[in-house]
Amino acid sequence: GDVGDFGEAPLTGALVVLDYNCGDGWRRAFRLGAKAVIFTREGPLVAHQRHHVEADVNLPRFYYDGPAAELTEVPRATLTSSVTWEGRTARNIFGLIRGKQATLQLGQEEIVILAAPYDSFGEVPTLSKGARGAANCAALLAIGEALVRARPDRHVLLAFLDNEARGHAGAAALYGALKDDFRSQRLAVRREAHENEVEFVDRILAAFVADGDPLAPTSPVRKALQLRLRDQAAERAHDVNDRIVTRRKALTKDGKEALGDTAIKALQEQKDTWNEVRRWLAHLDGPLPENCNEQVAIILADVRQHLEQRRAELVLANQRLEAEQRLQDLLKDYWISLHLTLKLGDGGSRWALVIGGSSSWHNPKDNPGLYGKIQSTFMTAHEEAALCATPAPGF
Repeated sequence: GDVGDFGEAPLTGALVVLDYNCGDGWRRAFRLGAKAVIFTREGPLVAHQRHHVEADVNLPRFYYDGPAAELTEVPRATLTSSVTWEGRTARNIFGLIRGKQATLQLGQEEIVILAAPYDSFGEVPTLSKGARGAANCAALLAIGEALVRARPDRHVLLAFLDNEARGHAGAAALYGALKDDFRSQRLAVRREAHENEVEFVDRILAAFVADGDPLAPTSPVRKALQLRLRDQAAERAHDVNDRIVTRRKALTKDGKEALGDTAIKALQEQKDTWNEVRRWLAHLDGPLPENCNEQVAIILADVRQHLEQRRAELVLANQRLEAEQRLQDLLKDYWISLHLTLKLGDGGSRWALVIGGSSSWHNPKDNPGLYGKIQSTFMTAHEEAALCATPAPGF
């Protein structure tokens, strides 16, 4: 994946074969013009290698479960993929076991959260079965069954967290809904802002349907549309200008004269038209110049598409607000005295307890002194369990 590894051959339009453990080398291949990248397995695969980007861009990547030597270099080849990627809404699943006497020393009802991620993750879907995560969910269900039979004093929330592979999104959603003493008020403010935006977007979209000309002087959304259309026109003009600059650089590199180039002349005419649209949109004075009708129709369609996409996002945002409300109604003002996440692996038969209190991601209401108390409690339980006829295996 290093620059020298690609040799002198041009990569424009090429299918590039790289070791899965190539680091950022695959991105370099795309920057050099590769049409697709095929990752191969040359040895043990390293888990921390990143093969994705956080952007909406089409970079075709394939995986071959074998060494590159098994792939034959040919002048021309076709890659076919049967994988279809579909967007889905992640959902946490909760189960509440109410305690016998949840109000203890602090004079406030306490709750323990026991969690396990239930999503699977992998850049090769057919090799991402999620058995390890399923085992943790099974263990959490078994714990839940035991607690139902012998109810504890504190409340217990069983939390099956989704989308943990994407920045612990499931846990972030859970604690985002419970993060401070003013969560009910903050949720009310967010819901009001959400409702105002829904009303605003719906009003503009309705104008597209009801009004023959949403930019007419009598249109109730004329001002709101004007601002958005100005941004779209500016973006279009900047895009054309970038293409002009790119064309000039290419001509200069080839030793050709840019002056009089027909492609640049055509692009400059497009840029001039877009700038004329921008001037008209700045004040909306007088009729639209006839040579700008097509451009205004284009950016009107752009704005409408963006608003429709935002409306769909607002539906999802409302679902999250409603989920937060249900969670707050369920947990009320319970004090979270412990959060325990199951992360059992399949690399061996031994397991252990990890207690951390130094993470910057902890709740600001954490009491550092309780970490030592929790550790002492678990140690006592372990020592007592070791004296049992059947101690916990592997701990």
